[in-house]
Amino acid sequence: NTNGTENITKPDEEIATKDAVIDQNNSQNQTLPSSTDNTNTDINMDVDVDIDVEINVNGGTDSESDVIINTDISTDIITETITETEKPTEAPTEKPTEKPTEKPTETPTEKPTEAPTEKPTETPTEKPTEAPTEKPTEAPTEKPTEAPTEKPTETEKPTEAPTEKPTYSVFDNEVIANKSQNDQLLAELLPKYNTLRDEIASNKSGYSFGTASSSIGTRKSEWTAKVPTPTADHPRLLITKDTIPNIKKALEDKTDPTVKRFYTLLNTTEPNSGKLGKPQTNFDGRNGLHNYDKSILELIQVKALAYVIGGHEVYGYQALHYMKQFLRTLDIQYISSNMEREYGNTMFTAALVYDWCYDLLTEEDKRQFIAAVENKTASGYCGDPSYTTTEHYKWKMSVGFPPTKIGAVSGHGSERQILRDYLSVAVAFYGDNNSWWNYIAACVYSEYVPVRNYYFQSGLSQQGTGVYVSGRHISDMYSAW
Repeated sequence: NTNGTENITKPDEEIATKDAVIDQNNSQNQTLPSSTDNTNTDINMDVDVDIDVEINVNGGTDSESDVIINTDISTDIITETITETEKPTEAPTEKPTEKPTEKPTETPTEKPTEAPTEKPTETPTEKPTEAPTEKPTEAPTEKPTEAPTEKPTETEKPTEAPTEKPTYSVFDNEVIANKSQNDQLLAELLPKYNTLRDEIASNKSGYSFGTASSSIGTRKSEWTAKVPTPTADHPRLLITKDTIPNIKKALEDKTDPTVKRFYTLLNTTEPNSGKLGKPQTNFDGRNGLHNYDKSILELIQVKALAYVIGGHEVYGYQALHYMKQFLRTLDIQYISSNMEREYGNTMFTAALVYDWCYDLLTEEDKRQFIAAVENKTASGYCGDPSYTTTEHYKWKMSVGFPPTKIGAVSGHGSERQILRDYLSVAVAFYGDNNSWWNYIAACVYSEYVPVRNYYFQSGLSQQGTGVYVSGRHISDMYSAW
């Protein structure tokens, strides 16, 4: 701006002198704009390159540095342009205005006619149009077009890769790898399962689950807590549709011992389809006479989980078939202590199968599961109640059915029986049999929740960190979940 001001305020004498020199050297004047334009072109090209290099190298790393760099570049451009273009700016601008006026008066008509006509037409008109037009179009247009065009091409590759790659999880790939075998298993399994359902429905000897009670009990008058209801959709026991992606993600690492165990069981077929053998003394490390086999329940849980997260029918029907056979043949004559753990785990697994395989259930299936859970795992005494004289040890569930022998503060009533097993059944059956929820939920919200809201303020397990962490604190966690 300073240089520009100086040029404008220069005395008229200087301008006249310069014009006189230019007039006397017409041949030089013709080459001057051309030469000056070339200089301008070189300068502009250099400036453009410098700008690009500075921005590409330093851009985006430090906002303050960028501002300084850009300011310096702008200053350089102004300085260089004005310095190099002082002469060309004065010559072409003032020439067309003052020359034609002075020449026709002072000089004879011969020369002015030739020179002025050629000069204004050739020099000022052609050159200014060529130089400014070519420059801005070439530099700014080519660079922005090339850069954005090349970069999108590079970013297209990452988008193509995920499309070509299978979007399947490790779990899905495992299922796909065994598809042929699973299809064959399903074809063989369905007729067997349908036959089993019919045999239970017809009360065939050894197959009857009995009839479920219309109501498992009447709520106590003191159970006045407001009780919400489970969501309408299945699954809703421990997991929902929204949590299924997280479960699949957790099953990605096959080196994890739990995940490895899951895939081993996923591809295991139970040879007896869940059917238990005759009771044995001290079977499975538990003192008593029974045939309870927790490894089969673990297998059933895996099959049910595999169905709910992947929708593959073979796993769902395996879970249903194995569970019904397990319930039908379970025979616990007695277990010397806490046999509610065996009955409770059977009840809990049946609830999981009911909820997680819900869309495979017929109305007859629902009726059979509800009756089996009540009659085979909850209600009444064990197979041989004479083994003990202690009354509550004779019951399948020591809290009773309905659970009236309960303790919400401590004891066996504060373990899995209410807080996991009964509650799971109540959640799973709701909508098909609401009596479980109406009774168990009223009990939990009225008695158990106030107690836990009180002692959880300590931030500690109220029963210490010994054996009761797994037996009682974990039961609290199940109900909270």
